[in-house]
Amino acid sequence: MIRIILQGKYDIDSFYYNDTLEIKISNKEETRLLNFGNRIVYTKFYEEELVNEANFLYYSLLKKTIKNTTLIQDSDSILLKKIENDTGNFYSKDELKHYVLIAENHIMEVVSFDDVKTVSQLDD
Repeated sequence: MIRIILQGKYDIDSFYYNDTLEIKISNKEETRLLNFGNRIVYTKFYEEELVNEANFLYYSLLKKTIKNTTLIQDSDSILLKKIENDTGNFYSKDELKHYVLIAENHIMEVVSFDDVKTVSQLDD
């Protein structure tokens, strides 16, 4: 089941993992920090021009949201099932959260045990 968490027009400015994985997105009006917690299992970064139907499962969603940035959570993704299977059920798909961030300039996938937290900051 796919749940939309965030929509708007944003670019991915930066991402880093120190104690937690944080992704900074922004537009002319605001900056948002997306915090995915410190229990990250998987991350993947795509350049938008490299994404096509053959290698990106969310291509149809990308076509629909091409004018908006979208952060979704897929609770029944193929990736969650693959991680569960590949780890011999060490990681349970029922405990993991699969997020896909489709931004104006890049796309990221994150699998974490933690819920994403968003913090909005108005630009000065």
